[in-house]
Amino acid sequence: MSAAVETMAYAGETPWHGLGKKVSDALTPDEMLKEAGLDWEVRRVPLVLEGTNAKIDSHFALERSSDKSILGICGKDWQPTQNKQAFSFFREFTEAGHMKMETAGSLLEGRQTWALAAIKKSFALKGKDEVGGYLLLSNPHIWGKRILAAFTTVRVVCNNTLTMAVNGAKGNSTFKMTHTNVFDEAMQEKATVAMGMASKKFDEFQEAAELLATTRINDDQLCDFLKETFHPTIQYVTLNDEKVVDLLGRTAQRVREAIETQPGADLESSKGTYWGALNAVTYLTDHKLGRTQDNRLASAWFGTNANLKARAFETAIEHAKAA
Repeated sequence: MSAAVETMAYAGETPWHGLGKKVSDALTPDEMLKEAGLDWEVRRVPLVLEGTNAKIDSHFALERSSDKSILGICGKDWQPTQNKQAFSFFREFTEAGHMKMETAGSLLEGRQTWALAAIKKSFALKGKDEVGGYLLLSNPHIWGKRILAAFTTVRVVCNNTLTMAVNGAKGNSTFKMTHTNVFDEAMQEKATVAMGMASKKFDEFQEAAELLATTRINDDQLCDFLKETFHPTIQYVTLNDEKVVDLLGRTAQRVREAIETQPGADLESSKGTYWGALNAVTYLTDHKLGRTQDNRLASAWFGTNANLKARAFETAIEHAKAA
């Protein structure tokens, strides 16, 4: 594996990032946990001043059981949530046949663990542009980071991840929990309720996607979309302006190219629409930006590019409604 992705397993077809080892597509959450190399625990260990036996009471080191590596430092109120505890989130859904474990893994030397399950929700724009639903669970072993469960989507034709449609939504579309709580049965119940509400948000996403796929976008509107997505503080007039390349930067220019060349560019739902413009951003962030595929994965789900996609989605919706 490369620098960002430490271990990973996937069921079904090779995922868009091309990483990990292939496993059976009928694994339970516990089986996926083991296949993904996440069957280890974390524990708090005392910090001792160098050269003395004096302990630091306010902070602890976070140690991984598999190799005794130190994942970081945490405060005294920080409660480890074990990977096995976190994966129990999926058990009710998989046993009922509502979800299927698809992929799981470890990023950043164990500091960020995650699992992705396919859900029985999907739709097709204009009858051909298929979008599937998934549930993403993030369990970071990082002080200050929250446990997160959220619906995400994947556009089948190009494997673009549209996590921002959930992370950027208002209301109870995600489940978040700080590590000052214990992931017990009561917390599991709250998470399940939150996900029931998030399922409704998925339906709202379908409605938003249909709006984007039926709203035409011209050059000036594309100019505004790119400006607000990449450089919201910059002002200019049209895409024909000689300074537009400098104003937008190379990344936004690559989005313009991707609008014409991305997989699915010729689909009726994509060609000349806000949906096509939005997916040009997601295609670029998921498949082109960054030095390596594993760095793209980390950024697309949990980093800078996840925020960029959230802004692009919100901007596209706002502009399409105003068009």
